[in-house]
Amino acid sequence: MIDCIIPARSGSKGIPKKNITLLEDLPLIAYSIFVAISAKRIKNVYVSTDSEEIAEIANLYGAKTPFLRPSYLASDKASDKQVFLHFYQEAYKLNIPITEDIVHLRPTTPGRSIEIVDQAILDFLLSNKCTSMRSAHKSFFHPHKWFNLNEGYFNPLIRGVSNIEVTNMPRQSFPDVYIPNGYVDIVKYSTFKFSGAFHGNKIKSFITEKVIDIDKHDDLKKAMKEPIIKKLSKSIKKKYLF
Repeated sequence: MIDCIIPARSGSKGIPKKNITLLEDLPLIAYSIFVAISAKRIKNVYVSTDSEEIAEIANLYGAKTPFLRPSYLASDKASDKQVFLHFYQEAYKLNIPITEDIVHLRPTTPGRSIEIVDQAILDFLLSNKCTSMRSAHKSFFHPHKWFNLNEGYFNPLIRGVSNIEVTNMPRQSFPDVYIPNGYVDIVKYSTFKFSGAFHGNKIKSFITEKVIDIDKHDDLKKAMKEPIIKKLSKSIKKKYLF
């Protein structure tokens, strides 16, 4: 059993109050909270936020918000590492025990399977060599075929590619690449406290299908068509008798 932190700041450029905007008549953050609470391997679900409004909504759906984070940790420049360090430091001051390993769920990724989250935690706990785990999906596009733009001229994006004709090779010629997607990440306090990197240098992979990340209003429209979203919204409404 490990704890979970869901970071949810109040500010957002694409969608105002994005983390509590409605999706199927439910606040966006409710989906992540529900999955975390329903996962059998998650002990406590905490929300880190600078907003009393978000904290109140998070509490309504069963998450804990023992304190608010300061405004300087709620800007788009604040890093995950800073946010998580602050949460551990404040929890320590209040004698709130937080597990060494912690599940990191982003509220902007609502379409998760409870069973897949549980499987990710199990895989992580069975691995004693990794410094963290990150979920990702296989990319159809490949960065070996991409360019940087420099003073009006294209250069290969991948450093070390001396022959620009490499960018014309078939996609199948290159090794598979994966895009981090926020489905479920797991980090270690000892890693991000004592190393310079939030995830450390030995990141265990967890491959998932592509999942919708809510950034624009169009993403909300796409999410409403997803079967997993409809299934979760029904379960959440049933649980809370909406």
